[in-house]
Amino acid sequence: MACLQTLCARFGNEDWVLLTEMPGSNWSFQIWGPEPALGKIGTTSEDEAKRLALIIVKDHLAKLGRSSECARLSTLAWRVAVRIFVEQTWARPSCHLT
Repeated sequence: MACLQTLCARFGNEDWVLLTEMPGSNWSFQIWGPEPALGKIGTTSEDEAKRLALIIVKDHLAKLGRSSECARLSTLAWRVAVRIFVEQTWARPSCHLT
């Protein structure tokens, strides 16, 4: 059984960061707010993905000239937005085209 999940954390007044885990612990992020951004973190643990997301958010704030917010941000309060458990079957479908 595989777990697909999206975690979210709010930072600032209007900004959110989402972390999405796909099969194989492959993580990506999305920043929602006035200046959205997205990208891939890669294959890593959940704790490491959260640590890297904090660094990405701080870099994002600094690029936007929001250095005072960046300086105050030392952690993100993560919540589960979506968690889906998927049964993995590796058998090929038994359908024939005629």
